[in-house]
Amino acid sequence: MGVLRAWFVCLAASIATVVAAEPATLEIGADKDFLHDWSAMRFSPTIGDFRRDRVIEFEERQTNLAGVYLDPETDNLLSIYIFRPLEPDVSIWFDRALYSIGVREDYFGDQALERLALSGFVPRGGTAESGRYAVLATNGRYKSTSLAIYRAGDWLIKLRLSSPSSSVPELEDLTLRTLAALPEMESIAPAPAYLIQPCKNTPAWLEAAPLEHPKGDTALATEASLLAIGTAAGLPLPENLAEFIEGSPAPSQTFCRDGERQPQFNIYRPAGTTDRYIVALNDGGNSISVFPRPIFLSEDQRFVHRIHSGNSVSTTVFRPHEGLPDLKALSKAIGQRPMARVKRPLGKEGAAVTIFSSPEGEND
Repeated sequence: MGVLRAWFVCLAASIATVVAAEPATLEIGADKDFLHDWSAMRFSPTIGDFRRDRVIEFEERQTNLAGVYLDPETDNLLSIYIFRPLEPDVSIWFDRALYSIGVREDYFGDQALERLALSGFVPRGGTAESGRYAVLATNGRYKSTSLAIYRAGDWLIKLRLSSPSSSVPELEDLTLRTLAALPEMESIAPAPAYLIQPCKNTPAWLEAAPLEHPKGDTALATEASLLAIGTAAGLPLPENLAEFIEGSPAPSQTFCRDGERQPQFNIYRPAGTTDRYIVALNDGGNSISVFPRPIFLSEDQRFVHRIHSGNSVSTTVFRPHEGLPDLKALSKAIGQRPMARVKRPLGKEGAAVTIFSSPEGEND
């Protein structure tokens, strides 16, 4: 996996332009609720025995937030995150967040994730165990820590709770009581969350080369931005593009993981497929998707592999490839100037599209 880590450095550098610069602490009155503009999540001044310490904005326009709470009597620490990944699958981001527990050895010590107490829960407003949580004993600054994630519409809610004194059963009880005290939200995902398993098959890596479009880069970039609007910004596909996609069965949305959990990223694929994958970066919702789609208005209806990267704010479209690129080819592809960028809409907004004039040029 050493080669993968080296390639990750290129991947991380290439998506730096779509990741927020510096986190900002929002100014909120100590006794005032803070209501998230785009969902029903409310960061109250108190949750049980916890008192709100601050609300941090990681990406612009409240698209990635964290409310930090402290219990002054026990020194328990509670963090509640809300963010909007390009790929909102709860199980993928639960899998990535599990690794983050073990990364902070100064806080949690050396962890064996196979000893986690794992279970599902029904989020407030939901009807199925579409949330997932884990609790484990730690040997660092904290004695125990927990993680819980669920989905409401496009948004993921992640809860982290750590205690310097609570046992695993005590913290599990506190975690469930805290989840029950969060606001009820609409559009809770109906599908049960699950624990990601290793993939049983091998991706169909090919000697993938960047696509050359017969009508030139502008036509290809325009096509790419239209596809990005439909697939990543949540808007209807143009009818002439939908015709090409119709009849192509959607893969199972139960994901598997290629390889062991890694510190910076992991590759996930819809179970049973070998022609597409998602690179989930860290645990805050940033990802790169590689998937087959037809060439827009192509006479021979030829399929190519699209490359999109995205976070809570925008989707960036890179030059498609003729074949499934491996990570080395992917890192090279996203090291080039993108073809287009789509600002993901919030509320009733439309999607703003920027088409770059020189897709083959290096990033500035």
